[in-house]
Amino acid sequence: MEEASYIGAAITGLLYFIAGDRLLWLSVRSGENPERLLGMVFLLWGLFYFLEVIPYVLVDESLVTPLFFAGRPVTYVATVIFALFIRSVFRYDDAWARWLIAGTGLCLIVGLGGSIAVGDSGGVQPLFNPWYWVELLGTTVPFVWMAAESLGQFGKAKRRQLLNLCDPMVCNRYLLWGLASVIWVVVEFVAVAQTIEYELDLGWSALMDFLLMTTELAAIALVWLVFFPPAVYRRWIQGVAPVALAGEG
Repeated sequence: MEEASYIGAAITGLLYFIAGDRLLWLSVRSGENPERLLGMVFLLWGLFYFLEVIPYVLVDESLVTPLFFAGRPVTYVATVIFALFIRSVFRYDDAWARWLIAGTGLCLIVGLGGSIAVGDSGGVQPLFNPWYWVELLGTTVPFVWMAAESLGQFGKAKRRQLLNLCDPMVCNRYLLWGLASVIWVVVEFVAVAQTIEYELDLGWSALMDFLLMTTELAAIALVWLVFFPPAVYRRWIQGVAPVALAGEG
């Protein structure tokens, strides 16, 4: 991994850690489960990114493979918790949501076990290892689910906003969540392309490093706008709403 990618991973991990810490403290004060679940997800994602950075900081390439392998179950636990978060917010009473979460966990467990069984414990040989794609299904489905739920709710909230029945910031948060989730899906497939490139060439290009870094940072930037929007952004969103309402008249 190039130096820029390590820097990008370190920044992304730090931002996830800070966001996760704030959400967990918020959950302590509010007693709400969604904030607690999402805080745990962000802390685990931050840990994964830091595990990627440790070999670079210590200048010890022998740590790359074991720490990457250690990071996989960390992200898989985070993926299942993220799916639980989606259910708690959007589909708490729907039985199919529970089955989808169970299927996600099963894909991750079976995929990881199958990868180990065929000798690809690091999950870096998608052209050789069919279980890689089972894992990919498990990691991607929750992001697709979140994108569908958020963008669907954004459409409904936008119609209510035009009737002055929904706060513009609430409507905007649905949009930001939807966009972040779409970007997370893109991150997954950029990582697939990078992994295939590594399998073929035993290395990866600066272009793939750049794409992965920028998409990861774009996603966390949207997450920060959801939870910690600066005053200038809030004023901008609140100022756009009356224009939309006037245009409808």
